[in-house]
Amino acid sequence: MEITEIPIQPGNRLVGMRIRNSQIREQTGANIIGAWIDGELQLPPDPDAVIRSNTVLLVSGAHDELEAFGEFTQPYPYRTFRRHERIIIAGQGEVGQAARGVIAQEGLDVTTIDIEDHDGVDIVGDADSDENLQAADIGAAGAIIVGLPDDSASLLTTVLARSLNSNIEILARVSDINATRKARSAGADYVLPVPRVSAWMVVSELHDEDILAPASQIRLLRVPADPLAGSTLAESDIYERAGCRVIAVEDDSGLTSTVDPQRRFTGEERIVLVGSDEAVQQFRKQFDVSPIEPEAWILVRNEL
Repeated sequence: MEITEIPIQPGNRLVGMRIRNSQIREQTGANIIGAWIDGELQLPPDPDAVIRSNTVLLVSGAHDELEAFGEFTQPYPYRTFRRHERIIIAGQGEVGQAARGVIAQEGLDVTTIDIEDHDGVDIVGDADSDENLQAADIGAAGAIIVGLPDDSASLLTTVLARSLNSNIEILARVSDINATRKARSAGADYVLPVPRVSAWMVVSELHDEDILAPASQIRLLRVPADPLAGSTLAESDIYERAGCRVIAVEDDSGLTSTVDPQRRFTGEERIVLVGSDEAVQQFRKQFDVSPIEPEAWILVRNEL
């Protein structure tokens, strides 16, 4: 069984659809177990949450089910996101410094704009200036990381960057989660609220690597099903009582990620749950059960 991250990009057929109406489980056998929506991890996600461009879904299933999910969500033609050879960094604060360090190690061409003349700053001045963005040769850049501490300046920089280069990929940091939608409306491809994500997540997107680390955000738990003996999954109220979700059941016939809520447990099965650390602890307390040692069939991977 695998867990993977799927970023929903412009043109994806799921954009604008509520999770409950996505038909992902029915069509592919895979399960949505979490989602980053507007910079916040929902685990599990609200069934009425609307999937938007740049939502990141956490999906579980067997390898073939995840392959089917990939085919099911093939986007219509849209601007291709790519590895960038030339990057602009707007702001040499904590985010900018972390980004520049990683980009430099990759040997990529980087230009940094900041209002103060520090080491690593190439253009001294405001990043939300048409003149300074032109001086950074924004027309030839593949991406810009907007890491300014002031959200108003970040929004203006995003608008200017998009107007000067319609194909540039824009990753914007905002300090206020409420500014997320504004940044997207301004033209940002990815908006990362500082309270939710760290600087390395910004950089990694540029190299088609991990934008999120699911293993650090969620916990998998494999436990005996004896507390559920005689009841169905629907009757157990696991989610209502603990906030965890059952994503697989194992019995003598093997492991299946297709979980029937009306299946009546004998108590001989093993179940696999996913949840936040708090939810997992609550489950163990509510159902008085100890985990079984994890085995090799659980694999966490990324598909960005």
